[in-house]
Amino acid sequence: MEDLLRFTNTPTNITEEQWGSLQRRTKAYLHLYIKLDIYSLITSNTDLPTFKDKWDKLRDTYGGASSSTTVFNLWRQLTQARLDESTPMAYQLAKINETYIALTNASMGITDNQFCLILLHALPDSYEVLASTILTSGTLDKLKHSEIIAWIINEEVRQSRSLLNLAKVTPIKSNSNKKKDHTSLTCHYCNKKGHIKPDC
Repeated sequence: MEDLLRFTNTPTNITEEQWGSLQRRTKAYLHLYIKLDIYSLITSNTDLPTFKDKWDKLRDTYGGASSSTTVFNLWRQLTQARLDESTPMAYQLAKINETYIALTNASMGITDNQFCLILLHALPDSYEVLASTILTSGTLDKLKHSEIIAWIINEEVRQSRSLLNLAKVTPIKSNSNKKKDHTSLTCHYCNKKGHIKPDC
């Protein structure tokens, strides 16, 4: 790896064929492990022919926790976060919290109160009552994001239990009594159209 980052041209201790093979493999790893939208920045083999060229471009664009592009992307990711009911809330909240910590580490931290409001804003419509309850439960400076996360997860459990209970109570209607249309079928017993053998 260090050799790849040190040399643009073939090093003297290996053949050009070995060097080319190594370049191809490492570029493939970049493609595998980097998000598609980020990889699109370094996809050109004309502008960035070697692994080192691609790596340098990534480092210049995203390198360092405090690079302005990184901070901007993290800020946008946090403020535009939306929770989706089709995915477990704990997983989504962990991702949002990860972004919050990354911003804090980049010396662009936001206050706990601001993070609380971002979490409430990210809630889906079905959590509107919970958001209202949290906002009216006390003053803004008393909000803690860890408590809001716990409330959100508890609400998810409550809603899933309600759906489960509703499914138990609501009977599934059977279509077995519904008369099927056999007008276009031919009976295998009498060979006449309009019915089937059991009805003959």
